[in-house]
Amino acid sequence: MTVTPLNDFKVIEGCRLPSDRPLTENERAWVGFIRLVTCEGDPPPTLARVQALRVMLAT
Repeated sequence: MTVTPLNDFKVIEGCRLPSDRPLTENERAWVGFIRLVTCEGDPPPTLARVQALRVMLAT
């Protein structure tokens, strides 16, 4: 596994990952929203789920 710093982000084998900085208030709110709509579940971010969320947020 190759880890390369890129500004505030890390790149692992071509994938850009978020920094290790603490979550912002908005990021914490998004986590809370995801927990709410999944009934406290922890569903993986599948392509279908990401696409559905993008459609919902675009309206």
